[in-house]
Amino acid sequence: MSVYVAFYKGRPRPGASLRERVKYLFDGAIRLITRSPYSHCELAIPDTTRPGVYFCVSASVRDGGVRGKFMALPGDRWDLLPAIDPEYLRNPEHYDRALRTLPAETVSYWLRHKQGHRYDWAGVLRFVFPFLRQSDQRWFCSEFVATVLGMDNPAQQSPQSIYQYLYGVSTK
Repeated sequence: MSVYVAFYKGRPRPGASLRERVKYLFDGAIRLITRSPYSHCELAIPDTTRPGVYFCVSASVRDGGVRGKFMALPGDRWDLLPAIDPEYLRNPEHYDRALRTLPAETVSYWLRHKQGHRYDWAGVLRFVFPFLRQSDQRWFCSEFVATVLGMDNPAQQSPQSIYQYLYGVSTK
């Protein structure tokens, strides 16, 4: 089964309540700091029984940390790219074959081992204040996704840097 990385680009809908608009302040700050159209990313496994619905795994500020849940990912709010299997990238002899996505079992493994770990507020702030300490027990979205993807320096990755990484691989 294919695994994707979903990148959130949503904005408050016209006529949204003040409470709803306040939620988007954090998204706007992330976009501004990372100079990106994306404020969040998720590992997304398609639900075979419900079109447009995915089982999504990430570290979410809104959910308090690492979790998995079913979500609709409409195209006007999310962009999806294939989650490339790091083993494919480590072996140049694979480059002549079709891209291989990350196995869903890998995502399940990481969720089992990290579910319930708290959200890493200090990790997000490290993009502005690099002297803040790294936590082994807390995660932010792109750090979690980059770790599962096997990227270098996951705590320094943003949704935008992951997008650029995957887009560059998938268009070779």
